[in-house]
Amino acid sequence: QMTPAPEAVKPFPHLLIIQPLKPEAQPYYFNLDTAAFDELRRQTAFRWAGQE
Repeated sequence: QMTPAPEAVKPFPHLLIIQPLKPEAQPYYFNLDTAAFDELRRQTAFRWAGQE
């Protein structure tokens, strides 16, 4: 069997960790569960209002 077990291919638990400047503040963990979108997309072209 060539297909790996589902436990072996889990995504990273945190996509991004935002660490506040204040040491007593809690960090924010941006997870796949808290993402407000269904897919990630890298974009290299931007449209600015001044360019039209």
